[in-house]
Amino acid sequence: MPLFRFIFGKRKRSAPLNDEERRLSQHLTDVFGIVPNNIGLYQQALVHRSALAANSHLQHNERLEFLGDSVIDLVVAHHLYICFPNRDEGQLTKLRSSIVSRTSLNTMAVSLGIDGLLRTYNLGSQSHLNIYGNALEAMVGAIYLDHGFEAARKVIVEVLLERHIDIENIETQATDSKSMLIELCQKKRLPFEFVTTPKTQQRNSLFVSVLHINHRMVAEGSGASKKEAEQQAAQRGLERLRQRCYV
Repeated sequence: MPLFRFIFGKRKRSAPLNDEERRLSQHLTDVFGIVPNNIGLYQQALVHRSALAANSHLQHNERLEFLGDSVIDLVVAHHLYICFPNRDEGQLTKLRSSIVSRTSLNTMAVSLGIDGLLRTYNLGSQSHLNIYGNALEAMVGAIYLDHGFEAARKVIVEVLLERHIDIENIETQATDSKSMLIELCQKKRLPFEFVTTPKTQQRNSLFVSVLHINHRMVAEGSGASKKEAEQQAAQRGLERLRQRCYV
């Protein structure tokens, strides 16, 4: 039983819950330690935009996703700042980017059963999109609106980070600049492209990679191989994105 269940457990709703609402409420209590005041917020968090094609009266979860994404970023940044006092800004940024990556959030969402609750309609070829991680962010947004920042912080730290994230393992993996940049661009829905070409030299082979983000040239890298050139371009691109407050 979550330790904070009773801290955030007073329901203000007077009308009785229907069967669907009761099941969702029980899931929230079992998984997140939350007894909802406004069950409608959590229902909205579980509505993918595609579901509106079948029921136009629904509200999709994208605004809640936007809010939850910001709350998660703040809490994770603060948690890492406290837990790793000897890490510099660049190292903390890499750790945070790995923790809140699409892959990480999707995995956590499935572990928490969100995939079985999400309302969608006829996704077809879109079924590969990161809808579960997005719904998890929306759920955090709902918790924040329903119970406030402290409840959302506890859920992120005590449920997401402490139960589902191996920070030491992530720290060893957070060294691939290209993977980090791809995750970040996917999360922020920024189109990106590496244009890598060989440059002829007298003795040594050289590759030059130009990184475009959101249809603009952001950074350039070079190296003895295509991989090395793209890694350098990605590293410089991440630095530019941090300067522009994308991370």
